[in-house]
Amino acid sequence: MSELRDILQGRHDRLATSLRDAAEFDELTAVGTVKRRRRTRALVTSTSTVLGVGALSLGAFLLLPGASDDGDPAATLSPSPTPTVTASPSASPTTAPSAPPEPSEAAVPLVTGDDIGILERLENPTTGETWHQPTLIAAPAPLADEGGTFLSVGTRGDADIVLWVAGGFDYWTSGYEARLYEIDAAGIRWIQCPSVVPSDRCETPWAEWENGARSFDALTNYDSLTLPRAVSPAPGWSIDLTIADDMALLGNEAPGTTLTPNERAVLGYGERTVIATLGPWQLVQDQSDGFVPSLIDVRYRLVSAFGTSIELGSEAGSDYADANAAFGGPNYQGDEMLPASGTCFRADETIDPHHDADGWVAAGINVDGQRVYLPVEGGNAVSRAVYDTLFDSSWAWSDEAGDMVSGVGAYAYSTYAEFLEARSVVTWDRGDGVWVVGIQAQASQQVYECA
Repeated sequence: MSELRDILQGRHDRLATSLRDAAEFDELTAVGTVKRRRRTRALVTSTSTVLGVGALSLGAFLLLPGASDDGDPAATLSPSPTPTVTASPSASPTTAPSAPPEPSEAAVPLVTGDDIGILERLENPTTGETWHQPTLIAAPAPLADEGGTFLSVGTRGDADIVLWVAGGFDYWTSGYEARLYEIDAAGIRWIQCPSVVPSDRCETPWAEWENGARSFDALTNYDSLTLPRAVSPAPGWSIDLTIADDMALLGNEAPGTTLTPNERAVLGYGERTVIATLGPWQLVQDQSDGFVPSLIDVRYRLVSAFGTSIELGSEAGSDYADANAAFGGPNYQGDEMLPASGTCFRADETIDPHHDADGWVAAGINVDGQRVYLPVEGGNAVSRAVYDTLFDSSWAWSDEAGDMVSGVGAYAYSTYAEFLEARSVVTWDRGDGVWVVGIQAQASQQVYECA
């Protein structure tokens, strides 16, 4: 454990030193960003009850036409089978690029650097935990007031590891919240930071939860829940996993959990491909019909053999944050770049399965060395579809009209020509021959409930 902490701390120190020495680094801004993220997380946690009412309204607003919100057997997700551990699985994306990437002369390593040691411990943990297929159990008496579902999922020493899954779907936390407890003769402990990497979740949520029979445990960590910083399933294609440090566990795929068709749609469940196997985890991508016709929306998630999952978000997918640098160098401070999808519960990545090179012109190179493209003069089929979809689906409150408005008055650009002039939509090869489509944040769909 101490060796792994040393590796992680060493990487942190090197990164901090390199940032401090960079001309563009602003220490006050960096500290402020961390504090804002902590305040945001605390706000979401403390207001979940109040937001629940709004979530019901938003859920009704998002219900797909013709889709029932009742659960059915097809919507029940079975637990993932225990994965076969392998350090270098091959990727097999379900969406074939228009032109297959050139074959690599040598297989790309799944992980590099310090992540090699982390992956070894992930596959062969030294912290004592073992996992088994989830089994439904009765609620332990001291946790009966929590509601939800309890499952036996593993052991560590004399302690049983129990997974708790909330009884209700929370639109704001991407599903059914989950926690891990250890239970032994000494009592019940809520394992707050299962990953060796420290996070805000190591801070005590609320002291009132503790009593003589249950307590917080911020010291117990599991090697098998400490993930690499990034994986490279194919040459040039890297997936960032750092958001998983927070271990925001969900029970969306646990036995006993049934997702309704609308909940599945909100979460972007679709055609699933296993990208990599990481100890007891599978890194998967779900592809579904895009919010914009002809495009495909992608969600990345980690799914464990013991019933939990982690939503990875757009940080895991293509580096939208760096796409704008193609327009003004590595220090360019332009608008934020986002997946070309809807605003509410936006996809992690949007891809173009029918990329037409003749419809795009090179605009520059981003900081990852990837060439970014803009539509040719007058636009192309993709840029037109993106504009029409976002324009037609936007609606917002207008003080001038004193009412809700859609289209003109709600969307940022009243004409397609203005949309193109603002360089609102771009594309680039993410590295493995799959073409990603992004939009400037200013060009996002406007939705009153999701503002």
